[in-house]
Order: sequence, then C-alpha cells, then structure tokens
Amino acid sequence: LSSEEPKARPYTTLCTTGSSSTRSSSLKID
Repeated sequence: LSSEEPKARPYTTLCTTGSSSTRSSSLKID
C-alpha cells in the first residue's frame, strides 16, 4: 500500500501518530 500510494504513506503515519486534530489537518492538505 505504502509503495503504491506514496501520498497515503505520510497521511497514515500522521493519522496513527497524531491526534484527531492532526487527522483533520492531513485531510485538509489532501
């Protein structure tokens, strides 16, 4: 997955390491 979707890589990392607040930020960036 990470190899196929480089964009999802940082997004997933932030989602897991960050809080719901970070999740929203990631979605906004996308």
